[in-house]
Amino acid sequence: MEKKKIIRPVVILLILALAGGGWWYTHREQGNATDTLVLYGNVDIREVDLAFNNSEHIDRILVQEGDRVRKGQLLATMHNERMAAELAAAKARVATQKAVVERLENGTRPEDIRKARADVAAAQARVVDAERTYQRTLRLYKNKAASKQAVDDAEAALHTARADLKVAEEALALAV
Repeated sequence: MEKKKIIRPVVILLILALAGGGWWYTHREQGNATDTLVLYGNVDIREVDLAFNNSEHIDRILVQEGDRVRKGQLLATMHNERMAAELAAAKARVATQKAVVERLENGTRPEDIRKARADVAAAQARVVDAERTYQRTLRLYKNKAASKQAVDDAEAALHTARADLKVAEEALALAV
């Protein structure tokens, strides 16, 4: 009878130990499952669509099917004639803009400023001449010695000379 009293608690402890071990084993596996994903099998890629910006085509393939690849490894190269031409055009645009910036930083050459001042002086002389011609033609018209067309032409020449003077003055201001 005493043996029965000892066996019963031992059997209960054994059952509890097995239940606890089973619970620990299942929860231990679920805890790892949330941390990592383990997949088994082969990845078989037969066709790949590559998204290139332009319609270039592949020049060389550097790996073969079945090769192991690393993250960041170069797998293929593309023909780059069109991209090289675009790069050369971009470099030319950069050089042009650098020249413009350099010219703006350096300012206008003294020769250009002198030329702009001479252009203003010439335009002023043309305005004076056009004003005199207009006044002379207007007097002749009043004396019926010139036509209305001649007066209109002289007046138009005066307006043109004044506009040319304004253009020359603005060019000088820009140069200075």
